[in-house]
Amino acid sequence: MLSRVLTSAVVGIDALFTQKIKAAGVVSQDAPRMYFAIKKPIILEREGKSVKLYPATNFKITCTIEFDHPVIGNQTFSIDLSEKSFEEEICRARTFGFLHEVEYMKFYGLAKGGTLENAVVIDENGVMNDGGLRFADEFVRHKILDCIGDFSLLGMPIIGHVVLYKSGHLFNHEFLKEFFKQKSAWETTTLKAFEAEYQNIENV
Repeated sequence: MLSRVLTSAVVGIDALFTQKIKAAGVVSQDAPRMYFAIKKPIILEREGKSVKLYPATNFKITCTIEFDHPVIGNQTFSIDLSEKSFEEEICRARTFGFLHEVEYMKFYGLAKGGTLENAVVIDENGVMNDGGLRFADEFVRHKILDCIGDFSLLGMPIIGHVVLYKSGHLFNHEFLKEFFKQKSAWETTTLKAFEAEYQNIENV
């Protein structure tokens, strides 16, 4: 079960791609998958932002964001990643931006694929999308989706608890560099070996 949880959790894609991958199905391979099992905390803090990674028995993310806008404000969301929770709670959370930022990007030929269907746009009065938000806290959920995609660049899934505070893509990537510097804080292992070790610890 944990194998399915961690495998699905690293897929940083939106709802449409989630549906397509589910429809295509999964093929088992003849080699065990490797994981980064976190043994001790790894912490990166800078200029009011932080990314922290703690030992855990599954892949969990807790994220807090703060924006000086009444529609967003301070939001925190925590989730144990599984195939079900990713599909129901995370993959539909859209990226977001402020109207003046969108107008700036459009002027310079950027964000050409952005629409009110795949992004939340906010002006001084609130959310501009006709349908409103998909979740009351869609903003922080999207930041978790960003984190899942960023951490997939490690090349292997993590068994650990990621705690984010006001972080984004750039700071997440800085943390990944720090991750590889602190090799004593993690080990590579198979899921079977990890579960056996965890079971032995519980029985002590």
